[in-house]
Amino acid sequence: MKINLKVNNCMKVKNHFRLANRLTGLIEKSFGNEIIWNEDLTDIEIEEDFELNW
Repeated sequence: MKINLKVNNCMKVKNHFRLANRLTGLIEKSFGNEIIWNEDLTDIEIEEDFELNW
């Protein structure tokens, strides 16, 4: 349960949001390389040997 209006001030959820932001950044960097959109842009395709290195 979030107990503060600002995520960075809430010890219960702060680390979860930091992890989510870090993973989002890594996934965004992979677009166009190991991760691409399908032809009609409704789904993504990931190379079989793709690994998210962090």
